[in-house]
Amino acid sequence: MIIAGDILCSFYARGLFGKRCVALCVKAQSVLPAEICTAKRKRSPNLLLRFVLSRLRQCADPRVFSFILLLIMKQKKQQSTNKTIVVVDAKGHMLGRLASTVAKQLLQGQHVVVVRAEGICLSGGMVRRKQKWDYYKVKRMSTNPKKGPYHFTQPSRFFWRVVRGMLPHKTERGKAAFERLKCFEGIPAPYDKVKRAVVPEALKIARLNEGRRFCVLGDLCAQIGWKHSETVKVLEAKRAEAGKDYWEKKKAATAKFEAAKKAANGQLGDLKELIERTGY
Repeated sequence: MIIAGDILCSFYARGLFGKRCVALCVKAQSVLPAEICTAKRKRSPNLLLRFVLSRLRQCADPRVFSFILLLIMKQKKQQSTNKTIVVVDAKGHMLGRLASTVAKQLLQGQHVVVVRAEGICLSGGMVRRKQKWDYYKVKRMSTNPKKGPYHFTQPSRFFWRVVRGMLPHKTERGKAAFERLKCFEGIPAPYDKVKRAVVPEALKIARLNEGRRFCVLGDLCAQIGWKHSETVKVLEAKRAEAGKDYWEKKKAATAKFEAAKKAANGQLGDLKELIERTGY
């Protein structure tokens, strides 16, 4: 609404539309009709903005309205490109605990990317997990199975579905939160050069007692129908090799910089007297 208000004031100052349009928009923001109450109840500012734009359409020139709409869309696009993204390395995390933490962050407005989903751990052995999968695979719609439920076998979609069950994904707030989540097997191109985070309270070494049985999500999915396990392993080996080369070059460059700095400080000599003379 701040964006729409700024645009209204600037257009009124230029004389592109009269006081009646501004009065209508001010009334739309001050009075609380059913549309605004619905927008506040659903916590959706887009509904509020849509209501003000509908009032603008009634009283402004079509060309002016189109230009206002373009400015608002441009502003929203700039806001979306400035978003902060948290990349979570899911390897070695417990499935449910990681999913609950990610779901909470999504509802708070955080954009989350989960990589290496094939390394997520599940409590219980492989036989028990496959038995649970067999029970789940039977569930389908009796009249038309094409309508779901869909039994995903990829690790990323497996985790994606677990997070979906922890979100109110049928409401506007839940849909918006769910759109902020991305899941991948391995670490694809843009995120292999980004600092990755872990969730300490969801790590297996912190949450699963020693000696307890567990299985890895990638191994489970490979046994229930996922066909790209070997491909992901090959790609991950290539990425690790490239990362190792980059790290060696970075260490050499850092050592060279430190040596040059040390040599420069040696040429300057002792600067203690100069520093004390200047008052520091």
